[in-house]
Amino acid sequence: MIRGQKQTGFTIVELLIVVVVIAILAAITIVAYNGITNRTKDTAVKADIENGVKRLEVVKLQSGTEMYPASLSAANIVASSGNTYYYQYNSLDNSYCLESSNGSLRWYASSSTTSPAVGRCGADGMVGHWNFDGGANDTSGNGLNGTVSGATLTTGQDGSANGAYLFSGAAASITMGNSTLFNKPDLTLSVWARSTNLASVGTLIAKEGKQKYRFNAGGTAVGMLASSTTGWTDTYNCPVSVAVNTWYHVVYTISSSTGRMKLYVNGSQICDVAGPVITGYGTNDVVVGAYNTGGTEGFVGSLDDARFYGRALTGAEIKSLYDQGAE
Repeated sequence: MIRGQKQTGFTIVELLIVVVVIAILAAITIVAYNGITNRTKDTAVKADIENGVKRLEVVKLQSGTEMYPASLSAANIVASSGNTYYYQYNSLDNSYCLESSNGSLRWYASSSTTSPAVGRCGADGMVGHWNFDGGANDTSGNGLNGTVSGATLTTGQDGSANGAYLFSGAAASITMGNSTLFNKPDLTLSVWARSTNLASVGTLIAKEGKQKYRFNAGGTAVGMLASSTTGWTDTYNCPVSVAVNTWYHVVYTISSSTGRMKLYVNGSQICDVAGPVITGYGTNDVVVGAYNTGGTEGFVGSLDDARFYGRALTGAEIKSLYDQGAE
């Protein structure tokens, strides 16, 4: 009589269970390892900011002029392995913003706020953002709330009620004040505009006596006007046909570093011309809908989603703003 032999190996089901358990343990180990690695990288990025700020303050004290360095190389500041520094310096008010990054991990600090914080310098350079949804408050976080004079709420570019402001052209404006946050050698002014009357010049955004752009009379051009110190030293009328009762996304950039000023309409670059190298700032207010607080060269129509950036946005960034529409 032949007896059955006792089975000593694993069944297929048992082997599959073992494989699954090993896979789960491996996944847990990888997640834990990645978490530890990211925390280590994050700590290193933050440490770079702390060390960079200390070094910048030392260089300022040693300069004899109480000035921060114009570049990180001038201060012999180098990021840790795997990290990247970004340094923005403004010689006009002796201020800086220092950013360190490693992939998606970012920390920054500035001459006004030296404690490291998660994020980027100036939220990608945004100084002020007024979406005009029910009011003229600044949503950038900088508290540059607008003061409305003569303008009334109306339908926004996206069709939302009370999502934009209607300007009559007669002493109607929204004033954002004259904070030093607006004092930038490079800048971008952006707004959605819908004119109802192109018989006269209509200013979109202006920093009185410094920079402004406007719909010219007749709707055949958009004027770009800028100055290095005072007076309109650089002016150019970009030929572009503008119709009444139509929304346009209009963006104006100035780059002192390249000496160029550009105009974009509906995401497309219309003009690229020589511009000023800004060497001084006035104390006049930033105004939307007019050239000054008195309503000079006032716009007639609706304006929505006004923005002020402390750098010249790229064409791709401006196209993205156009594609997403007014907020």
